[in-house]
Amino acid sequence: MQSKPNTGAAPRALTAAFLLVSFALSIAVLAVRNLHDDEISTFDRIRSSATDIIRITAKRDIHPPGMYLLAHFAYGILPSFRWLNLFPCLLLYAGLAIFVLQVAPHFSRTRSQVCCLLLATLHPQLFLWGATFRWYSWWTGLALIALTVALQPRNSNPTLRPARSMSLGLLLACLFYLNYITLLFAVALAAAMILRYRSESTKRMLTSAFLVGGTFVALIAPQFR
Repeated sequence: MQSKPNTGAAPRALTAAFLLVSFALSIAVLAVRNLHDDEISTFDRIRSSATDIIRITAKRDIHPPGMYLLAHFAYGILPSFRWLNLFPCLLLYAGLAIFVLQVAPHFSRTRSQVCCLLLATLHPQLFLWGATFRWYSWWTGLALIALTVALQPRNSNPTLRPARSMSLGLLLACLFYLNYITLLFAVALAAAMILRYRSESTKRMLTSAFLVGGTFVALIAPQFR
């Protein structure tokens, strides 16, 4: 017999506490971290125009232009190479909050929930790359949202709806413009969805696959040039 998710006020408060502590630690790390990472030239690229960013990344960069464009606009709002990182950090934690609020309640025991939250919110990698204008934080935040949209962890009887499928295609396209690793993520996510929705009819599964894939391909087509 499958146990019901523990969705009471106490688990939500516990999750919120872990997220707040984690976010505060990320800001503390951001205040002192090395900004250069592995590419000093990124600073100059961020200060270029949006048109130049698209042109330069198409010719000389192994990354798509998404992370540079997002950092460019963030720098326009908050012109500090250190504190513009608040924007990707906020996106990361928005995705993380959406994800853990959906997943953590499935652990019926408080001890299990604490272990889940420790891993999700206090992992060293989160603080190492969680507040950087590189692709990691932008991508991870959106990927966590995509996982939640695709798999509906809190829904005991999930169904495939056209709006959800098209939204997922849009999210995957956004991820693709941040990093090409999205192609591997999409394959893994498709396998997870086949298992998650195995009770759905073949017709609905194929319709959903067409909507996700069609939306994704249509939106990323310009980058293939």
